Amino acid sequence: MFKLIIFIFCLLSFSVESKILFFGDSLTYVIGNAYKKHNNDTDVIYNVGFSFISNHEYMFNYIDNSNLNKYDKLFIVFGTNDFIHSGDIDNYSVLSILFVSRILHHNKNIEITWILPPTVKNDRKNELIQHTKTAIKKGMKPIGIRTVDPDTVFGGDYREKVDNKAIRTADGVHITNYGANLIVDLIQGI
Repeated sequence: MFKLIIFIFCLLSFSVESKILFFGDSLTYVIGNAYKKHNNDTDVIYNVGFSFISNHEYMFNYIDNSNLNKYDKLFIVFGTNDFIHSGDIDNYSVLSILFVSRILHHNKNIEITWILPPTVKNDRKNELIQHTKTAIKKGMKPIGIRTVDPDTVFGGDYREKVDNKAIRTADGVHITNYGANLIVDLIQGI
């Protein structure tokens, strides 16, 4: 009987999945739902057209009024709608640090990964997105938060396809299910 109890305990210990939260702009929807195929215990909270720089107070309030203690991992997906200039890098970086600090205040054990915005079809916006990526990385590195760049699997320049399969939608911004699966493979590999 004792061996049976030990066996059941071990089985349950290895089968428990982490509770995951994907939190961010419209890209969050497709990436989070692709991740959900690998872990059903995944919540996806997103806001279409969300700009972290313009709407950060809403997100801070959301964090303050949520139960983050139930999550083991958090994937932040902000930045695609934030087209900042080089002079705004420091301010955006500080804002991102404050946001992550607020999250850690509510759950000091949560593992956070910030998924950076991918390149988009518009060259001028890509220049500004590069500033956003720089700001996020500048803020996250000193506090030990991992960043993941979708361009690692998409390529540094805007592409509509990888391996002859569409990774981007016709609008030049959003990601297809195949593109989301590539990002999920990337974040699961870290």
